[in-house]
Amino acid sequence: MKILRIVPLFRRDRGVEAYIPHLIGFTAEEELELLRKVDRAIPKKMWAFAEQSVPDGYTGVLVPQDGSKERIAALREAGLEIVGYNLKLEPGVRDLMESCAAVAVDRLYGQFNQFDALLRIYGSKNIKRIVLSVNTLADYDALWKEGFDYFIGDFYTKSVLGDGGIYEKLNPVKANQIALLAEVSTWHDDDTGQDLRKMAGIIERDVALTLSILKLSNSAAYGGRQQIGNVYDAIVRVGTANLKRWAISHLTGAVTDRETPEIARVALLRAKFMENLAKTDKWLAFFAGLASATGVMLGLPREEALNELNAPQPVRDALQYNGTLGAVYGAAEAYINGEDERLLAHAAALDPAEPLYLAYLDAELWVTDLLSQLDSDN
Repeated sequence: MKILRIVPLFRRDRGVEAYIPHLIGFTAEEELELLRKVDRAIPKKMWAFAEQSVPDGYTGVLVPQDGSKERIAALREAGLEIVGYNLKLEPGVRDLMESCAAVAVDRLYGQFNQFDALLRIYGSKNIKRIVLSVNTLADYDALWKEGFDYFIGDFYTKSVLGDGGIYEKLNPVKANQIALLAEVSTWHDDDTGQDLRKMAGIIERDVALTLSILKLSNSAAYGGRQQIGNVYDAIVRVGTANLKRWAISHLTGAVTDRETPEIARVALLRAKFMENLAKTDKWLAFFAGLASATGVMLGLPREEALNELNAPQPVRDALQYNGTLGAVYGAAEAYINGEDERLLAHAAALDPAEPLYLAYLDAELWVTDLLSQLDSDN
């Protein structure tokens, strides 16, 4: 299976240092073509994992242990840093390690502790230590204390909520965003009976939402010759399908406090990726992807977050990996998280119209464009 992923590389302060494209199973020509497309979806780039090509515009390339001497020589000739990736305690690892600008060690590797000790002894004083498979906040905290420089994993999609704890009350702005999304979540594209007056009432409670929908309706994409000055006429002009996307972008903006932490990005990425993979019920697939991470975004247990969002039952079922939509969710989650064996198990139930990596790349580009638009609106 050909796989393309864009993985965030976290610093010690949990900020994102760069986004690393991983390309697996492609020819050198395919790698270069995809990297040109991927570049538009990467806000910050530094290293790339290209198995065969020498990508332009990156400071370094991840090199697995079985990388050939000729390839390493070509990377050096191109002036690129060598990042040791997927290294193991085998003959020759020390020579490669000593030439690396950074080394990535998988926490789940059976000899992780021994390898890390070897890295400390033989690695350059300036070598950066990267740890992979950081999948819980507890893992991150422990590895942070051990002095690792960078972290890769899905730990940022997890939240710690104490049993019986008191959760922060939703502020009025956030509550309005949730009410907005809860309303459109019950709509279907072929409905003709949506309560637009109710939607207008929700929007009018929030000055920012009111200004945003008026700006959107009078934009070049929707604007007619006559300027619109009231919310009801604005949402009629924009249309119900576009209102769903607009509501989602504003929920994301509210919970990220005008910033873009990775949990918001991955929620939108899952949503669009699931929509691309789903044969039917594309809106439910999109909503399920978004809802899968909303609990973390809102600081609530998942069930409570789903209740706040008025999530329909098919969405709840999908998040339990049930039914066809559950298989789509499982495949999207496994793909993004880099769980290849689990991906194969779920992907067997799919019949995508295009390769998974193209559906994924489309989702990455869509998220980048959406968040860029959101930033410009703010």
